Amino acid sequence: MMKVMLVCLDKSGIMYYAIDLANHLNYKDNKVIFLGYNSADEYLTKEIFCITTPQRSLGRILRSFLNTLFELKPDIIHFTGFHPFFLPLSLIAKMLDIPTVLTLHDAIRHPSTNQPTFKQLCTKIVTGRFLVKMLISSVSEVVALSNYVGDKIRATYIRKPYVIPLSQDIQRYKKYVTISEEDTKTTVNSTLNLLFFGTIDKYKGIEYLLKACELLIEKNVRFYLKIAGRAYSYKLIIPSSISDYVIIENRFISESEIPYLFMNSDVVILPYIEVSQSGVLPLAFAFGKPVIATNIGSFPELVSNGINGFLVSPKSPGEIAERIVEIYFDRRLLCNLSRNAQETYNLKLNWSKLVDDYIKLYKILITQKEVVL
Repeated sequence: MMKVMLVCLDKSGIMYYAIDLANHLNYKDNKVIFLGYNSADEYLTKEIFCITTPQRSLGRILRSFLNTLFELKPDIIHFTGFHPFFLPLSLIAKMLDIPTVLTLHDAIRHPSTNQPTFKQLCTKIVTGRFLVKMLISSVSEVVALSNYVGDKIRATYIRKPYVIPLSQDIQRYKKYVTISEEDTKTTVNSTLNLLFFGTIDKYKGIEYLLKACELLIEKNVRFYLKIAGRAYSYKLIIPSSISDYVIIENRFISESEIPYLFMNSDVVILPYIEVSQSGVLPLAFAFGKPVIATNIGSFPELVSNGINGFLVSPKSPGEIAERIVEIYFDRRLLCNLSRNAQETYNLKLNWSKLVDDYIKLYKILITQKEVVL
């Protein structure tokens, strides 16, 4: 039995990645220690030793980290995403000869409308890249969640990462709703329900989805588009011509709402103009929902044209509309896409299989340490 310590200082998608990893490591009879914020505690299985720490307090995080190392003596430490505090923590682990793993979700940060000034953006990029480079050099192994990000890490930081696909385990929603096999099957209705889910920002390309919706009106497609996610400083403007067909939930979407959003949709749209990978894609497939995604980043690694969804060019409302029209007028196609989306998840993104790759990596690093000793 390995004793694995996961360190996660994030409250968004990275936290749920860490939760899924922790739970599945535990299911495989490993001793799991989770150091993070208290918002993660309710989703972790009861056997996991959870240590909560306050936000933005390096001193207290450092104290919790050191106490855990000396009291629980983990065999390996996994930092589940980038955080500036992880640099001193990884250096301490290195001094104590404890193997470390870093999951890097992006090689380069995506541009965001949430940055208040150009100067602050430049500072964040420069310091961010410097700290990422330092952190990468201080850990034993780096994990990328797609081949696309893996190639970017190799080109940017001259480090070959270990690639394990990003996924989502929808079983964590069972506390809110019972999800059966029937819930992931598509029901044919006269209206096509489209879903855009996640934080709304310029690089997500939602303006092109809205333009596509205007074209759908001209094609006599009966549809509803639900936009669920917070826009922060991005100004989302819905054209009056489609305002009756677009439902906006411009707010934080709680975990309890997520299963209903996906179960009540037919197709998930990912019109991004920039992306590394997105947790929305495996989430859609887990619920048996096909996607229409732009042909960028890691999307082509999972989306097969006409099989489990469609790939379109970035900034192409015409192509998005064309694919939606195709699905609308061929409901047998929709059923096939949905079935194949679920099959893709089961074959490539099932956490019970992916966790074996993490365990294999941990064992290699622990064995290497023992050989050196």
